[in-house]
Amino acid sequence: MKHTHGLHHYHQTKKLQKIVSSDATKEFVDHSMYLLGILAPLMTVPQIVKIWQVHSAAGVSVFSWAAYAIGSLAWFVYGVVHKEKPIIFANGFACLLQFAVVISVMVFS
Repeated sequence: MKHTHGLHHYHQTKKLQKIVSSDATKEFVDHSMYLLGILAPLMTVPQIVKIWQVHSAAGVSVFSWAAYAIGSLAWFVYGVVHKEKPIIFANGFACLLQFAVVISVMVFS
């Protein structure tokens, strides 16, 4: 019984590998990552808008946002070195918006 289960698992894994490695799947994932590369960093915009609207950065940690920005910058550099366009795109955009929060906090603190 265990041998049969193992063989079934092996065939299921092989089927999944074929699906994941297909060109259509890769293309879908690539396009999805570009979309996510736009949408995820855009979640930072409300923070920037709020700071500028109320002219206050009370409760916003400049250190946290600076750390996020530095992390995105590191991933951006990694993407450039490895020529990974989705990583470059997403983290370059995120880094710009995160540094915008840092600058906003510095202006209104």
